[in-house]
Amino acid sequence: MGSARYNDIADDLLRRIDAGEWQSGETLPPMEKLAEHYEVSRNAVARAVGKLAKQGRLVSVPRRGTVVRPKHRKTVMRTDLVKRNTRHQRDGKRSLSNSLRQLRLRVVPACSPCSRPWAVR
Repeated sequence: MGSARYNDIADDLLRRIDAGEWQSGETLPPMEKLAEHYEVSRNAVARAVGKLAKQGRLVSVPRRGTVVRPKHRKTVMRTDLVKRNTRHQRDGKRSLSNSLRQLRLRVVPACSPCSRPWAVR
């Protein structure tokens, strides 16, 4: 594995999920066991799991562990990409991410099955 081992671990975990080793709703082995399997620190596994959680493929459930999410479940807006792409693209008073947020607030409530996960508090 290369210098950023957690990226390689994340890619391998995703490959294993896509291959059906863990189905949607199943719990991954504990991070200690994954760290032992990949022969890395627990922190490297935690970063890999965090990367997949940001992509929406895993979710951490308290007292249960890391659970595989359904593949079809995608976020409407990838905020990590928006933040990265708009860091230097400010247009006066309103940034692109704020514009997209406003658009989402107008569009998503029109779809009642989608509105609950995106409820603004």
